Amino acid sequence: MPIFPKPNFRVYPGEILGCHESITKHFVAFLFAICLGTMFAPTASADLTPDCDGHQETKCEFAPAKYIEKPVTKRCKSGFFDPKDGGECWSCPKNTNRTVFAVWSDKACQKHGSVIGGWAKATYKGKAEALGCSKRNTFRDPRNGGECWRCPDHYNRSIHPVTGPLACTVKANLTCDAGLQVKSDARCYDPNAKIARKKVEPCGGLYEFKCEFAHAEYVSKAQGLSCPKGGFFDPRGKCWKCPGDYNRSIHPVDGHLACTAPANKTCEPGLAPNLVSGLCVYSKAAEVETAAKRVLEGYADFIANAIILALDLNESDSIAAGLKNKNGSVEKDVTGLSTYADAQQSAEDKSFKTLSIGLPISANLGIGGTVENGIAIDLKGTNPVQYFGSVDYKFGPALGADLGLNLTFWIAKNNDLAGSSHGFAFGLADAVRGAKSIETIKTILSGKSPGPSPSASITVWFDYDMEFLGVSVTPAASIGVDFGGYIRASTGQAG
Repeated sequence: MPIFPKPNFRVYPGEILGCHESITKHFVAFLFAICLGTMFAPTASADLTPDCDGHQETKCEFAPAKYIEKPVTKRCKSGFFDPKDGGECWSCPKNTNRTVFAVWSDKACQKHGSVIGGWAKATYKGKAEALGCSKRNTFRDPRNGGECWRCPDHYNRSIHPVTGPLACTVKANLTCDAGLQVKSDARCYDPNAKIARKKVEPCGGLYEFKCEFAHAEYVSKAQGLSCPKGGFFDPRGKCWKCPGDYNRSIHPVDGHLACTAPANKTCEPGLAPNLVSGLCVYSKAAEVETAAKRVLEGYADFIANAIILALDLNESDSIAAGLKNKNGSVEKDVTGLSTYADAQQSAEDKSFKTLSIGLPISANLGIGGTVENGIAIDLKGTNPVQYFGSVDYKFGPALGADLGLNLTFWIAKNNDLAGSSHGFAFGLADAVRGAKSIETIKTILSGKSPGPSPSASITVWFDYDMEFLGVSVTPAASIGVDFGGYIRASTGQAG
């Protein structure tokens, strides 16, 4: 269902090693001499990247960036700059000048030559554009209106998100120290040195290289063609053993690639290897689930009000029919419910701007999923209702056909709900942490149904840069529906 992914695919030029522009002209000659010495002095003795690239160390490839500050220089493409809300652009009407009064006041501008009167309002032109960063060796990233970040020494900005562990990439000639070679286990080796028969660094953990190869351990001489339990025979008449559940590879038994990790165990549970770097990072499902759990902390009251509204909506045949036929009166039917005001206030308290109501039109799309059409209502009532269509793909047990109307509360405005997203769906008990909160919700809900307390799916949505987008609430028409799982969605919108 969700909204606009915000790709961060900007490539920034690397910092130039060596000289920086002098601060005052009095030190030009001195700095020039220093720079010449730096540029032509031998660097073999200096370990420029001490945490990687050495013998039997992992090759240097990626590193996180460090947030420094907000950009300090701003400009306006048209109009004049005002510091309001971090920097805005405004313009005065023709033949008027800017006054000392607030830019949003009725006296922001005054007619040329007027001493008293001749007041006029200024026109808002948009946010001011953030420019460069004041700190040396920093770069600007466009997120949040502009931020300044810094890569570690000898690293350049990569194409990956600036907030992630792959934000910076090492300079090509510094992947390994001079004279060392990268092997297929992503480590640097001196071709003339004997390789130690031990793992030098841990692998498989978060932001560690994936476990791929390991040394075999010598056990004993072979007894004929047989070896003790757990060992394997080598044609040279010796028995060897691979660590843990590693398997024998096709590489020489006395080398560093003798054993290979099982394909599904190269990273710890919940992690998966990044295809570019080989580092173990959160698998997409685990990353989204972890982030979704953080979002839901403290959302018990909001979820209770949202479920109560969802149950009321599902009891109304006219609302379902109105959604199906795109009846213009549906918005009034929804906002006229007695439970709408509580849900609206609770949603606005959490900074949501839009409520969308979707009507499932098909389900169980092979991999599990639904197609739905619906309306998006501006919670403040200023924008007209918008229509949308979406497809949810659930990777796990099918959502099933026994779900009711789907309510989603969005951070975005109701005319900006187009794009792709992903989320994680929870059952009620998993979504609301704490027995007291769950029991409170069940007590409230028990009055809505003569049978067992109804259940619901709670889905938290993000864009593909993991910016929080919204929360869906979908009541079940029957008990025991399996809700858990990672979901992808795509939304199209028509005004």
